[in-house]
Amino acid sequence: MQHPVGYAKAADGSLELSSFWALVLNPWAGWQYAHNMSGAVITESSDMLQYLAGVNEHAVLRIVGSKRWSVAHFLKTIQYLLEYGGRFLTT
Repeated sequence: MQHPVGYAKAADGSLELSSFWALVLNPWAGWQYAHNMSGAVITESSDMLQYLAGVNEHAVLRIVGSKRWSVAHFLKTIQYLLEYGGRFLTT
């Protein structure tokens, strides 16, 4: 961690945990945990949106019948995602 607490230097120069509660109740521990978990949520939501966009891209290309990607396809994908995206989350 960037703000170590609850440790002591051993005779051989290594560091040892001296107080478990000092480590757990470190004032920075909450911020570090929140930072880590928010990063995980942001990363996973990005992955989920990319997955949904890929599924909807397939649906749009099937409807339009074109293999070429364009702004119109992108906008239809977003529209389709907003209208029908919830059903992909429940299946």
